[in-house]
Amino acid sequence: MIFVTVGNSNIGFERLIKAMDALAPKLPYEVIMQIGSSSYIPQNCEWFRYASYEAMMEYFKKADVIITHAGAGTILDILLLGKTPIVAPRLRKFKEHIDDHQLEIYKSLGTARAGNTSIRNKTSWAGNIGCP
Repeated sequence: MIFVTVGNSNIGFERLIKAMDALAPKLPYEVIMQIGSSSYIPQNCEWFRYASYEAMMEYFKKADVIITHAGAGTILDILLLGKTPIVAPRLRKFKEHIDDHQLEIYKSLGTARAGNTSIRNKTSWAGNIGCP
């Protein structure tokens, strides 16, 4: 199962949700997305807006692949489970956050070699999660 999480920001992360929804039918995995306040509603996979911390941890444990926004707490929780996430930072230029602190977190992860896979476009997303 591929689990996608965008955190609990009141700003949507349409770029990630739309791209993963487009990829979902092509993947050999079930895709489940936590979409937060995103206005785009996925058509090709299971989704929900928010869940408790305990429920999110269960999704992380069950997932074969985790794709996450670059929220420090979320990344830390995933790493503590011994998993390496695919990290997609929310970017200010796309109005996904008020600043680029997630990009800075992402860059720090690359330096630490903790979760240094980025998602920049649909092609790299497909390659990162084993899409043909």
